[in-house]
Amino acid sequence: MYGVMVYHTIRQLRLVNSINTRHLRISLFNVGPSQAFSKLTASTAVGLVVGVYAWMLINPELLAELINIGFTLTFTLLAVAVFVWPLFGTHNILLKEKVRALQEIDLHFEAVFAKFNQHLEDDEFEATERLNRTITSLDIQHKRISAIPTWPWSSETGRIVLTAIALPLMLMIIQVLVIQAFGR
Repeated sequence: MYGVMVYHTIRQLRLVNSINTRHLRISLFNVGPSQAFSKLTASTAVGLVVGVYAWMLINPELLAELINIGFTLTFTLLAVAVFVWPLFGTHNILLKEKVRALQEIDLHFEAVFAKFNQHLEDDEFEATERLNRTITSLDIQHKRISAIPTWPWSSETGRIVLTAIALPLMLMIIQVLVIQAFGR
């Protein structure tokens, strides 16, 4: 049964990666579709470690053996990979689109600055005022696009995954330290 679950998980995550990298229409201003599968990969990652963490927290004596700690850390790293790997292609596509948009704005900056300097040399101050507003608009666009995240998950989903993976792990580490400090 465990083998069927592993096969299903791998197949499902490969499909998520394939759909995101081949069929997704990327828009920096509409990130909803690019974040659509993040909840699926998040729940898969958390589901992967929840049983292991629960078993280790219920049976703290298992943490006295190095093999069990290694097993837990392996599942933790696997959970992180299960969350990130299927979405990595989407991240790369979003990053390329963001770089392209910023380069386009930079080209506009270059053209506007050239006109601005020409009008400044020709003492055409009314034209420089208009170009100054254009420069301000381009600057706003640049800042807005620079602030767009390229990882295809919401900050809430990222926090949930981080909490679900890191908190039990930290509790296990504290548990091991307490057991070692006070003996059992």
